[in-house]
Amino acid sequence: MHADSKVLVDPVSGREAPLLRQAPDIANAALLYDRGPVSGRLAWTYNGPYIASYGDGTATAFGDTYFYQHSQIDASVIYSLTPAVQIQAQVLSLNNAQFGFFQGTTDHRYDMQREYYGRTFYLGAKYGF
Repeated sequence: MHADSKVLVDPVSGREAPLLRQAPDIANAALLYDRGPVSGRLAWTYNGPYIASYGDGTATAFGDTYFYQHSQIDASVIYSLTPAVQIQAQVLSLNNAQFGFFQGTTDHRYDMQREYYGRTFYLGAKYGF
């Protein structure tokens, strides 16, 4: 999906920019499996670069502050031992997705910060009564 938003950032100069924290390009997709005692999900999400805070709007280190684009793949599997007992496994960020910020414009980036959290694994059991 593509969203085109504008807000008046500086009334004196007439500068307009995209809304804060609204990614202009987003997408997601999921594969689901549910048969018998097994349920599974593989999901992908994407956010294009988007503004975190306004700077002077130039293609310099004084420009706007952006979140980097982010693409992440997550997966989960649930196995029902009985109607009341389940074993669950989940993995977040299978692709070790990057987070971070840059300044400038989307065409001229000045790196500020990059973060890698690695993969996160969860294993659990659920008992319903």
